[in-house]
Amino acid sequence: MIGESPAFTIFKDNYFVTGTTLNDEPKKYNSDAKFQISIKYRIMNKPFLYGFYPYLTYTQKSFWDIYLNSSPFAESNYNPGLWEMVV
Repeated sequence: MIGESPAFTIFKDNYFVTGTTLNDEPKKYNSDAKFQISIKYRIMNKPFLYGFYPYLTYTQKSFWDIYLNSSPFAESNYNPGLWEMVV
């Protein structure tokens, strides 16, 4: 039953990946990292309407230039949302 499962869970994949070019030592212009954090939170423990369980979701994906001193994040994408699950 959905109402008995944890309210705070993982939504999409969560990961942290780093790397550099092959056959080269890590330097500030050839090495970076990418990570994603994604969660969801069930707002209600009982169905809202017609068996719908509303969730708040949040996903953030960032590309990180880990060796640069200034402005280390090349790009960050934020995706909040409202999601429903039907029983």
